[in-house]
Amino acid sequence: MLTRTERLRCIAYMEAVWCDNAHGMGVLARSIPGERHLPELLAELGEAIVQTMVTTSFGIHDGLGPEQLLAASDRMKNDTSARYTAVLTEALNVWSRTATGPAVEDMARIVMACLVQSDPSFTENDVESLLEQMRAGAEAIEEP
Repeated sequence: MLTRTERLRCIAYMEAVWCDNAHGMGVLARSIPGERHLPELLAELGEAIVQTMVTTSFGIHDGLGPEQLLAASDRMKNDTSARYTAVLTEALNVWSRTATGPAVEDMARIVMACLVQSDPSFTENDVESLLEQMRAGAEAIEEP
């Protein structure tokens, strides 16, 4: 699970990519000893976004009874789109192991595309607002 700091780093990097801020991208892409590499963080953030959207689309949420949860999980497991989505998020994870330079920018763009595609009313014009909402959510996360 991403820490608040890791989540904020991803958001800042995505914003730097969106704004074509080469200096910001360079600074945020560097990892210091003990930090996880940015591509790994982006892949984890992308997977979290996709998992939230997929489970929500099948009506899976806190408070479901055991039978309801089982039925919704079965519908999700039997859905071709949900299975393909799992494969594609795994591809993002595999890609994160070797991504450098422009490939990291591409990963950030894919995660931003996941955000935009999470609601049919969103467009690329909503990216800055969505990143701001993510930033506010990340800042609310309590770290140990």
